Amino acid sequence: MVTPTGAAIVKTVVKRFGPLPRIKVEKTGFGAGSYDLKEQPNILRIFIGEKELQTEKDTILMIEANIDDLDPKLYDRAIAALMKSGALDAYIQPIRMKKGRNAIQLVALCSPDKKDKVTKAIFDQTTTLGVRAFLVERDKLERLIRKTKYGRIKLGSLEGKLKTISLEPDDYIAKKYKPPISRIFRGFNSAG
Repeated sequence: MVTPTGAAIVKTVVKRFGPLPRIKVEKTGFGAGSYDLKEQPNILRIFIGEKELQTEKDTILMIEANIDDLDPKLYDRAIAALMKSGALDAYIQPIRMKKGRNAIQLVALCSPDKKDKVTKAIFDQTTTLGVRAFLVERDKLERLIRKTKYGRIKLGSLEGKLKTISLEPDDYIAKKYKPPISRIFRGFNSAG
């Protein structure tokens, strides 16, 4: 329902109509019409704000440990064990600790329900005496997986526009014939 004045305002200032997008609300306003409706209140609410980036959002756990005494030959085994325990990703990065000691920081990302399993894997596979855990917000592109004769390809889109294409490395490496990756991606460059 809309009044003629309201319709004129909307036609002048609105580019498109749809559900309320995610916005950083700066101001809200309410107004009540003078006509009394039986079925619903005659109220108008307006939001003024800046549109947020339209990514998919979730919250995951980041578990980390600083380690200075683990044999580097065991790093890959530790990462594999973390992935098997339910981590979404796991990695190491070099760091410098107190007293000039070279070390690594082991980081595992997982859903909160996997915390105990991932933490146990860290204690089982490394020499650390403790871990730190943080909830972190994550913005993600909309993902679509397509199968090709070369393996799975992941497409990442933002607000309906293709932003990234990624070949699943394990699929590609396992194939007997390895064409240039650019040939595989050629068909997806204009996809959306």
